[in-house]
Amino acid sequence: DEMRILKNICNEFYVYFSCINNTDLNGDKMMAMIVYKNLFPRDFSDLQLRKGYVWTLFEEEQNLIDEELKPIKTNRDEINKKITLAKDNKNDEALQKHQLEMSKIEYKISKIKAKSLKDFITRDNEKKVFNISSTSEIGEKNEFKEVRGSEYFDLIKFIIRNGYI
Repeated sequence: DEMRILKNICNEFYVYFSCINNTDLNGDKMMAMIVYKNLFPRDFSDLQLRKGYVWTLFEEEQNLIDEELKPIKTNRDEINKKITLAKDNKNDEALQKHQLEMSKIEYKISKIKAKSLKDFITRDNEKKVFNISSTSEIGEKNEFKEVRGSEYFDLIKFIIRNGYI
């Protein structure tokens, strides 16, 4: 809604895209980063210093992975016990069955670990995911009010939810 920002974004995209001139480059992702840089310059600067809202959001990705893996790992532990029991009892049929189950679980785990942040964001957890905060080394809590209070916050949520950043 501000013509100056819109012109800056378009000009910057044109300059970067023509200068880099790489066929492997995803123009949508480059445009998203330029939009992010122009609408949230302080957070963009913080991102380069490994802090800020977007950095914290992507740091939270590991917690989302761990949360999704928790029941699967519990199931894996149970099957490991069954495998050990089948080996002790020399029950080859049960052993093969449990090893097959184990390979399916390991496959699920590898698929979950290969997911990116956008794959974890659902309608149910969207509010929780985007409502993050961080605590500094000295115990200072940052709730990112500058980013979350912006009129463009929905745009950054869209960009992240669709995997452009």
